[in-house]
Amino acid sequence: MVPAPGTKSPQARLVNRIARNFGSRARLLYIDWKSLQLDEKLKWPVSRTLEFIYLDSATESHRDLRAVITHHIDVTTDPVQRYWAIVALKMMTSVYGDACAALARRVERELRIDLPYLTLKRGRMPEVVSDPELDAVRLEGGALDAEAVGSARTAIERIAAAARARNERMLESARRRHYPEVAREELAATA
Repeated sequence: MVPAPGTKSPQARLVNRIARNFGSRARLLYIDWKSLQLDEKLKWPVSRTLEFIYLDSATESHRDLRAVITHHIDVTTDPVQRYWAIVALKMMTSVYGDACAALARRVERELRIDLPYLTLKRGRMPEVVSDPELDAVRLEGGALDAEAVGSARTAIERIAAAARARNERMLESARRRHYPEVAREELAATA
């Protein structure tokens, strides 16, 4: 997430602290990738992995969703509204994330591997400088004017629509077996 503008106010500084903490989890994905031996299983060169992530039609809906979410969080200048946009995003993704985390914990136990990203473990948090002014700020009770409420509603509706589109495309991709590498693994596992 892009840091909130106007970092002079305690509210904006607090939102930036929260965003940094959420952003720190991303590096755990590399541990999961290595634990699951995805390079060996996919047998893709790095260029194919990058192509899949950034250019493949199957991941287009993921990129679209990320762009919609990023837009609605990063264009919000009001710290209270930005805080609630981040909270809404985390609540929305927790529905999917919690279910995946339960499965990932089982995989961890059975395979004796480490999957900190998928199990929603917290990585080492960024260093937080003590700031009594920030510790006193409570964004939960902050008031929003009618315009901010309207903007928040629009953001939630657009993010939800993008999430539905992503899920529909994922299901369609699975039905069409777009990835023979994955289908090959499935067939081997059921044989």
